[in-house]
Amino acid sequence: MNSSSALLASRRSFSKKAAGHPYLKVRLDDRTPAILSLRYLQEAVVIPVPHLTPMPNLPPYLLGLIERRSRVLWAIDLPQLLQFPAWAFKAQNYNTVLVRVGGVAAGLVVPEIEGMVRLSNEQLSPLPASASPEIAPYARGCVGHPERLWVLDVSAILHSPLLHGT
Repeated sequence: MNSSSALLASRRSFSKKAAGHPYLKVRLDDRTPAILSLRYLQEAVVIPVPHLTPMPNLPPYLLGLIERRSRVLWAIDLPQLLQFPAWAFKAQNYNTVLVRVGGVAAGLVVPEIEGMVRLSNEQLSPLPASASPEIAPYARGCVGHPERLWVLDVSAILHSPLLHGT
């Protein structure tokens, strides 16, 4: 079974086991977990570093281009896009979450993919006033128990003015 088939099978079995909306949990740095709605997730994959093609004269959060299933996608360093300090990259692979919103698709590169969680709408809280102005445009809210999880808005990320030059 390929990774897409496994993801779809996982979504089906996961949705039968628990109530709430499914999210993929990732780490933005050592202390900051975040979740992304599975609604926009196509695949979570490990991309070998040599399979990424760097492009010149781009901001540091645009790592380059990746090819996946006959499509060419931008690889976006999600923590850097959200103004987190650059993470010490030592591995030979990029943990990449392939997402699509309408006709816009990209690979969101994160230090770590931790698994799936389910949350009901009642568990989501609005962004706290202490949320950094860098993360606020890309977060729908947070969940505070047992640790604060930022609920990231994939659509806002993919349509960011930082990515489209406006």
